Amino acid sequence: MGKSDTFDFDYVIIGSGFGGSVSALRLSEKGYTVAVLEKGKRWQKQDFPKTNWNTRKYLWLPQLGCYGYQMLTFLKHVLVMQTDENHLRLEYRPRWWRLGGFSLNSTVPPGQNRAPAYIPIANEVTRRLAEKMDGIPLSFIGEALFNASSTAHILGGCCMGPTPDKGVVGINGEVFGYPNLFVADGSVVPANLGVNPSLTITALSEFIMSQRPAR
Repeated sequence: MGKSDTFDFDYVIIGSGFGGSVSALRLSEKGYTVAVLEKGKRWQKQDFPKTNWNTRKYLWLPQLGCYGYQMLTFLKHVLVMQTDENHLRLEYRPRWWRLGGFSLNSTVPPGQNRAPAYIPIANEVTRRLAEKMDGIPLSFIGEALFNASSTAHILGGCCMGPTPDKGVVGINGEVFGYPNLFVADGSVVPANLGVNPSLTITALSEFIMSQRPAR
């Protein structure tokens, strides 16, 4: 985005994840002016690297003088994903342990069972990996002490549906009752996929943006 004193845009994209980046690209290709809101400094056109080989502008490694937007993190964890016919309810309300402060927490709705935190095959694979890598197999403390499963991919919340009583957004990604407000990210996915959802989010964002007319 170039320097502007007016802040007059056709679309404002909140977040530059898989959904946000795809939406911004496709809308700009159709002739719209687009602003992307993300944490950090405001990027000018000359700040973006023209190639990944420009590591100073591409990678985020301040120790080496690189102040780009791509941060690489090497994980030492074993991630096991499972599919389960289940769902959770997220509640944002005051909590006693926050001394009246608000907190977003999950609860198990009536008629649903808690997702299992102990997966025998996952533990067995982790033990074998630890033996080969001379490591120590450990479980997440919440799983071991409270039998609470964890996830890195919280999906849903603004699911697609044909009518307002069956979804938050329509097939075009527009929020029912709020014209020109679109959702094109993981929250339109109705359930956990059991695999990394990045490609599904990208495909859904492409589908939603394909329905926007050219300017």
